[in-house]
Amino acid sequence: MVRITSLCDNVNNSKRLWSMEGNCVLVEADGLRIVYDVGRDAAIFTHNLGALGLTPAQLDYVVLSHGHHGHVGAMRSEIAFTSAKILYGTGFEVPKFKYRQGVCSPVHNEDLLRTNEALRRNGERVSDHLVLPGGKVYVYKAVSCDPAMRSERFVLGQGAGYAADAFAEELNLCVVTGQGLIVLSGCAHRGVEPIVARAIELTGCSRVRALLGGTHINDDEALLAHYCEVVDRYQIALLGPSHCTGILGRAQIARRYRDRYADFSTGKVLEFDE
Repeated sequence: MVRITSLCDNVNNSKRLWSMEGNCVLVEADGLRIVYDVGRDAAIFTHNLGALGLTPAQLDYVVLSHGHHGHVGAMRSEIAFTSAKILYGTGFEVPKFKYRQGVCSPVHNEDLLRTNEALRRNGERVSDHLVLPGGKVYVYKAVSCDPAMRSERFVLGQGAGYAADAFAEELNLCVVTGQGLIVLSGCAHRGVEPIVARAIELTGCSRVRALLGGTHINDDEALLAHYCEVVDRYQIALLGPSHCTGILGRAQIARRYRDRYADFSTGKVLEFDE
């Protein structure tokens, strides 16, 4: 059984778990416990994990999708990851900035590699992809970046200036099952199409059973239409958009796909036969 739990999302439908803007998902597959992103706040992370009867010491892997606060902010506090391998993509160390109203504000993502003890001790860079023990779980980068997803809001420090952030470090995750791939994205800054296409290329499995996680639609009609094109092209069987999809975006996806839509807000558990 593959069990995927939304540990923290922008939307909360749980009485036991706390919620905050960001992404944190527990993946239990192939005999492994994997946390995909840790969310914005360490107290929320440890509380929600504890509500499921788990501690950080019981995790096998922590996968950090990219350096924005809603995904790695909890790492600014020391969490007792005693043995978990912490995976992050090459490029994670490049300083990120958010550009708004003529001001570039630093994210300070690069500081984590210097200040977080667990990350220094157990961290491992992923340059392209990594197959976890057991052979069914892949952690990987999308090779290309969908031009539709480029945003002037996100830039990288480059010398004395800035360059567009293509999120080259962004890590995604997929699980191979007998009925197809379960694909998870943290924010999909590089686009759901490159993420899905790369999972198919790496695994050799052409059927996509589920697409879960952030989409970066943010209620944008054009990006929503683009997302739906990808879903239809790959005939994705189950959709669990979360985090940066937007409330209206989720509602429109639910309305369009009806029985193919799964609520993937805080506390929701999705189970799949292996």
